[in-house]
Amino acid sequence: MTQESPVRVSTLAFADLLKAGWPLALDSYQRGFVWNADKLLQLASDLAEFAGQPNNSLPYYIGAVLLHRDAGKSKRFIIDGQQRITALSLLYHRATGKLPAGQALSYSGQSARHIREGIQALRQNEPIARQVIEKLRLTVIEVDSSDLAFTFFDTQNNRGVPLHATDLLKAYHLRAIDHADGESELK
Repeated sequence: MTQESPVRVSTLAFADLLKAGWPLALDSYQRGFVWNADKLLQLASDLAEFAGQPNNSLPYYIGAVLLHRDAGKSKRFIIDGQQRITALSLLYHRATGKLPAGQALSYSGQSARHIREGIQALRQNEPIARQVIEKLRLTVIEVDSSDLAFTFFDTQNNRGVPLHATDLLKAYHLRAIDHADGESELK
């Protein structure tokens, strides 16, 4: 009998990531959406440049996403990649007029403000063609253990928009509260 690995890695299209089982969600220790309009417009510009290339038939690699697959809650919590997933969802909305299915994301008021500003900024540009969005590929790393997810979270968030020490402390303490409520993965 073979035992399933505690870490699964795959390359998926953005749409396939959203169709792959349980919905994507944000856990309590995640900080909010912090990308400003400039960062979102830069991503849109990069994708528009890709679309304008003579040979754009290849997929467009957009980075890695780390997910904690929580069987108890039947959700896949985004540990690393929330900024990209939210940004891609906004680009998808601009292209199609609706948000992609397969998400159970909720945001704070401050995150909602950044999202509204991003939507306003995207309205100034031509939408990214849906065909381009369909070419987006992500490396998806899924783990089942919350302890392993937090280890990845702790080590992976030293790039992008920097986390402050208070963000890491908040994540650590919220994770400890979850474990105190009986969610410990140690066996």
